[in-house]
Amino acid sequence: MDRWRAALAWALWGLVLASALAQAGSLAWFLDLLTHFRLHYALGGALLAPCLLLVRRPVLAGVALAVGLANGLALGLGAAPAKPAPFGPGLRVAVANVHQPNRDYSTGAALRDAYAPDLLGFVEVDPRWVRALDRTLPGYRYRLEAPRNDSFGVALYSRLRLEEGAVRSLGPDRHPAVIARLKVGGRPVRVVLFHAQAPLARSETRARNAELAGLAALHAAFDEPLVVLGDLNVTPWSPAFRQLLQVGQLRDSRRGHGIQGSWPSWAPGLRIPIDHVLVSAEWRVTRRTLGAPHGSDHLPVVAELGLTGMQGSHVASGS
Repeated sequence: MDRWRAALAWALWGLVLASALAQAGSLAWFLDLLTHFRLHYALGGALLAPCLLLVRRPVLAGVALAVGLANGLALGLGAAPAKPAPFGPGLRVAVANVHQPNRDYSTGAALRDAYAPDLLGFVEVDPRWVRALDRTLPGYRYRLEAPRNDSFGVALYSRLRLEEGAVRSLGPDRHPAVIARLKVGGRPVRVVLFHAQAPLARSETRARNAELAGLAALHAAFDEPLVVLGDLNVTPWSPAFRQLLQVGQLRDSRRGHGIQGSWPSWAPGLRIPIDHVLVSAEWRVTRRTLGAPHGSDHLPVVAELGLTGMQGSHVASGS
């Protein structure tokens, strides 16, 4: 019994320390990493509390419960969903990190058949992925492709005519962002697709934060409603993500739709949300869901968006 008590106590104090250090995520890159696991801290507290009660440590059980509740509240699950768009024209989007070594090329066709999105964005695409997507998505005539032989290639496919399109580098590592301009219900909008650096070291965290700052600056550069798609390698609980939303005047499409963790695909219940659809204030999110991985370590994100302040049919797709 004493051995179990000691093991559970050490696990609890480790959980308390990690949860406390996560509050200071803006101070150091390794502390920022701790911010991404709020869900795990909440689950850990919820599991440790009854275990500590069983070994007759009620005070420590109370501490575990408090840690679990504090992190559960930080997840933002109680956030109210946005009001549905009032008859405004809509845009259905999907974004998928296909995982570059993955050779199951069915992702594009599966998303097309299941959700009929107007726009399909893919990250981690290399030349072989682009050739496969070109074959399997013939109905998406308008394309912006920037494949690479590393994990930062991106490609955007659209049923709607792209009036403008460009590939722009963001951040010190010059990873490509695809930027497109199209019309939804006759109204010009901008769409950005990007894959940010994974923050696994100090230099990589700085590079990712610089890329997120570059994304935030795009809203000021464009006058149209904006949609940002991609694997941004950051969760909503990171200070870097909150700064992106604040400076870029963007909203997280997850709000009111649950955690929707997208990575890693092989860990149900423990996934974290690093794949994102972010929108400017002109949009309302009427639906958001996750797709199947098809060999990737990420789940695709699908969102249905409605423009406010305009009348017309709800979905402006060719589907």
